[in-house]
Amino acid sequence: MSFWKKDTNYTTWCEKEKEIAVFCGQFLIDLGYKAEVYDYSVDFKKDGKCISVAFERYNKWVDFFIVFDGDRKIYNVRNIAFVRDSIYSDPEEVMNTIILIMEYIKNNFEKITNYKYCKDSDKLM
Repeated sequence: MSFWKKDTNYTTWCEKEKEIAVFCGQFLIDLGYKAEVYDYSVDFKKDGKCISVAFERYNKWVDFFIVFDGDRKIYNVRNIAFVRDSIYSDPEEVMNTIILIMEYIKNNFEKITNYKYCKDSDKLM
């Protein structure tokens, strides 16, 4: 699942940011996730789950999603971090947000990849 398809005819504003996302997501790769880089997202996929670092196409903005393919549900990881642990990240501060939320995912991996936890977090918003 990608939010934007690959178009190799131009360079996007977020090239360096995508590199940072892959670097910060190395722990996911070590866990067997496959990293797929698109024009406006970096997706880490494994076993019907996708953790996506999504870059807004027309604004310098980043967000994080976890997608559960079997249930066709998408949850915003930045929102989960906020409602569960009072972690605020400004999506316009792209580099800081990438580092902060990827660290949050790493430290809370079992929770973030648990469908029920994400669903219950969604109810708290």
